[in-house]
Amino acid sequence: MEKTKNAIFILILLLTISSISLIFAPTASAQILATHAYMAVSPDPAGINQDVTILMWLVELSPVSAGPYGHWDNYTLQITKPDGNTQNFGPFYSDPIGYAYSMYTPDQLGTYTLEFTFPGQHLSGTHTMFRIPYEADYAASSYTTTLTVQEEPATASPQTPLPTDYWTRPIDAQNQEWYTISGNWLGTGYGRFGFGTSTYNGTGNYNPYTTAPKSPHIIWTKSLRFGGLIGGEYGNTPLSNYYTGKTYEMAFIPPVIINGVLYYNQLSPPNNGFYAVDLRTGETLWRQTISSLASQQSTTAGTTSSAVSFSAQITFGQVYNYLSPNQIGAIPYLWATGSKTWTMYDAVTGEAILQFANATPTGASTNNLVQGPNGEILMYLIGTSWVAMWNSSLCIGNLGPTGTDAWQWRPQTGSTLDWKRGIQWNATTPAYPGQNVLAISGDVILATTGSQLVPSSWQMEMGYDATTGEQLWAENRTVSINDVTLGWMGPMADGVYTVYHRTTMDWYGYSIYTGELVWGPVEQGTNPWGTIIAYTSSAADGVLYAVAVDAVHAIDMTTGEKLWDFYADPSGTDFAGFNTYPFEPWGNPPTIADGILFAATGNTHCGALYRGAELYAVDIDSGEKIWDINGFFLCSMPISDGILVAFNGYDNQIYAFGKGPSRTTVGASSKVIARGDTVLIEGTVTDESAGTEQLELEARFPNGVPAIADEYMTEWMEYLYMQQPCPMEVNGVPVKLEVFGEDGSYIELGTVISNSYGDFAYEWTPPDEGLYTIMATFDGSDSYWRSYDATYLSVGPAAEPSGPIDPEPTEAPLITTEIAIIIAAVIVALAVIVGFWIIRKRK
Repeated sequence: MEKTKNAIFILILLLTISSISLIFAPTASAQILATHAYMAVSPDPAGINQDVTILMWLVELSPVSAGPYGHWDNYTLQITKPDGNTQNFGPFYSDPIGYAYSMYTPDQLGTYTLEFTFPGQHLSGTHTMFRIPYEADYAASSYTTTLTVQEEPATASPQTPLPTDYWTRPIDAQNQEWYTISGNWLGTGYGRFGFGTSTYNGTGNYNPYTTAPKSPHIIWTKSLRFGGLIGGEYGNTPLSNYYTGKTYEMAFIPPVIINGVLYYNQLSPPNNGFYAVDLRTGETLWRQTISSLASQQSTTAGTTSSAVSFSAQITFGQVYNYLSPNQIGAIPYLWATGSKTWTMYDAVTGEAILQFANATPTGASTNNLVQGPNGEILMYLIGTSWVAMWNSSLCIGNLGPTGTDAWQWRPQTGSTLDWKRGIQWNATTPAYPGQNVLAISGDVILATTGSQLVPSSWQMEMGYDATTGEQLWAENRTVSINDVTLGWMGPMADGVYTVYHRTTMDWYGYSIYTGELVWGPVEQGTNPWGTIIAYTSSAADGVLYAVAVDAVHAIDMTTGEKLWDFYADPSGTDFAGFNTYPFEPWGNPPTIADGILFAATGNTHCGALYRGAELYAVDIDSGEKIWDINGFFLCSMPISDGILVAFNGYDNQIYAFGKGPSRTTVGASSKVIARGDTVLIEGTVTDESAGTEQLELEARFPNGVPAIADEYMTEWMEYLYMQQPCPMEVNGVPVKLEVFGEDGSYIELGTVISNSYGDFAYEWTPPDEGLYTIMATFDGSDSYWRSYDATYLSVGPAAEPSGPIDPEPTEAPLITTEIAIIIAAVIVALAVIVGFWIIRKRK
């Protein structure tokens, strides 16, 4: 579908060139101008149950802006099936070029009739290009076409499959299906309940467009400041660690991830400012400290040209997908929001682009920022008797006010804009003193009177239309002062907003459209520590994940059904007053992605850091633990591109968890052997993550840090990165050995397991002569990406067998054996006679 959509936009731009001149015609309010409707269907013919794309457009461009640019309203589509039944679709709203599209799946064979209708429209407003008052009536028009549906589906170019090997940014734009694994982490939706928690979106830390680490494999660590044990005279007292920032001065904020780059603030001088770090390697790309907007003349209305200097800090990120007749594509930014001044930075370089002055009117509640459909920043404000919406794209404007400049996005570097120019609408409401914006969910704003911090003043809850400000409902929720305290409101999603009563430990669900009770009370649990509930609880895919000190509790958002509870490990004597380690309900909301919830124990309100805190990965369907690892993980934990990033208070380092690249090598003990001989195939599988280079373990692992099996990963990572004991028994990873003959033959030798040093070996006797290719493949795991290597082996003829050895010829002896014996006997006899005579003479 995405590929089809891109092709459509190319066609749109080509057709637009021929139609631009039509908007220059003079008009008057009494004049009715003709329109010309057209439609295209692709593919045609299509297969039954095959998706088709229906594109509808007017030749004429809308000359009146609605927000930053214009569009046509109320396109409708009627489809008549082969059996005569009809289906109606719409209304559709065009893009700035006049186009709208819809997907349709035909379920009958035969010919379909499609009729696109534009009902006509009265335009009154500001001319998109000339920025002058404009008013005219445009006539209705329609277009009819047919679609043939057959048994055989139309063919399409194959999509590039999702990666099975290590991959990096940028992603080729042709790999359209990769959008499912490449979601950014922008930090919008922060401060849902007024505490500045920097959550990813309005439901909490949920990124549906990424994979997630299924093992605790660490790919790099990076120090933020001095951390860990102080040592020396401070001993091992509870206050013996360097300062972490804990709840109120978090060290690792916001954070933001865009296009594989991690951004975060550093609050401690002299390293203050914000950083850009490669998400896959931990390498610092650049650092921005003090920024200055240089004086320059701006052509954008409502700007000034004064130079401004300021301390560089960021609040959230933005990817603005700009669409106009002249420009299509996304541009990334970083934002810093203050009480009265906002700053926009270039996400590629960190340089300041422009500022907003006069931000956030006095007396307004401004707790919620959300992303618009094209990534524009929308901010909702509310006062005693009004509600308004601010739009960043409307405030900044385009390259110029008239002509084609009005269709080009060029924020004016060095300019200071009036923030109030971005107010897109302002609606009057009934008077509610002290009302606050609490959350935005789709098309509804949830507001209350009073404050969670002052329970006795919490009285009213109201729902407003997020597109017009119209009040939808209002309910009096006055309750006992003892029943409402910090952490009362829960996530808002799936048409429901949630409320927690701490005194009874019950949850309730209310409709965001009517304010009526949908379900509840639902008992969270009976553990007294459940009264300390997290205002940073999250919702994802229809489930509320309530994080209290006692446990993580899963409740169905639409029915209130209790699904599961997850408790941390027993704390023993390490944490007085708890049977299990306490979860962190304040500064570290759970992160959810790819069917996994990541939650950390480590309560920051309990004084010094204690031993035994853990990060848990929990299956969101079953509530069962997938993995855990030691660490006092504080702050928000962003996830993108399959990499989870967290700040560990035990050593004040950033930890990146995810699949790392591996390296497989293979060789043979001899490159050339004779048939019948045995060769030793040997090689290694090593962990090539960036973090292994900083470990300096060459003395122990001369071939590189070994790749280790997933089941030992927790202990192995704690040994490598956290100075814990080396596990006594660990195994390596499976390596498949295959042999390919030059004649096309194939032999699968089997699978061997590398050892704790990363080495593997296999003895093999080739069956025939010839040249062989030996391949070793590690197919990857939850901890490592796949890798492979190959080597060659030549097998020659067997050696010829050896025959009997003939004795060398010798010369005939001068004295035969018999003669030698006679001579020896004579000599002996003579010696005996001589001895006899000597003895006799002495007598």
